[in-house]
Amino acid sequence: MRRTLDLVGEALPAPLVLERRAVPSGTAAYDWTVNDEWNVRDAWIADANGRRVVDFQEHNLHLVSYSVPVRARMSMDELRPHPPHPARAPGLDPVPDDVLQAHVGFLPDPAAARCDGGGPFEVVVDTTLEPGELTYASS
Repeated sequence: MRRTLDLVGEALPAPLVLERRAVPSGTAAYDWTVNDEWNVRDAWIADANGRRVVDFQEHNLHLVSYSVPVRARMSMDELRPHPPHPARAPGLDPVPDDVLQAHVGFLPDPAAARCDGGGPFEVVVDTTLEPGELTYASS
């Protein structure tokens, strides 16, 4: 997010300037409290041959927000109980109440077709959740 704000700021024509602001985790914001900062170093699922069939580096939306760290070998049956949050009504995308409860979630629906066989699959989620800040900007 911060890198994106940097790029947008660089692309703005003069005299526009992007002013960044930060709000620390734990700060009350109306009826919400700013969450701890969730950061992803890497996340992927590899098949039995070591081929990454789901890769956060290839597409960052393969990983559900706030997935907890894991390093495990799983069968397809074990992997299936780790879907994203339940289906929502079309056009609605509310933040689930349990967004900060421990879970691992991949969005492999299209990618699951690339998962040959029942596994085992190596599943890696390398994330942190710790105090930080919410960064935003305005011009």
